[in-house]
Parts: sequence; C-alpha cells; structure tokens
Amino acid sequence: MNLDNKEIFNEIYQSIGKLEIFDIHNHLNPKALSLSNYEDVIFYHYIKTELANAGMSYKYLE
Repeated sequence: MNLDNKEIFNEIYQSIGKLEIFDIHNHLNPKALSLSNYEDVIFYHYIKTELANAGMSYKYLE
C-alpha cells in the first residue's frame, strides 16, 4: 500500500475520531497551585483515581 501524506492524514484523523475521550478535568485554581517539579504533577492526588476510572488496573497504581 502506497499512501500519500493526505491519505495518511485522513486515515489517522478518522481513526482518532473513533476513539473514546476521557475528560479528567478537575476544577483547579491555577493561582493556588504551587508546583516545584514534575513529580508534583505526576503524583497529584487525583491522578490514581482518574487512571483507574479510565480502566488502568489498580495493580499498576500501587
């Protein structure tokens, strides 16, 4: 199969359009956040719950 860039784009675009979207939106006050490093974001206390709700096994979250 030999696809040009437009065909590749369209195939990817259509595939992405079929994906379920999980909105892990939290009501955060940006002025109240104090992040000193990436670990503060990665280990934010809601992230484990959000990942589990999205289907990740709890065994990977411990």
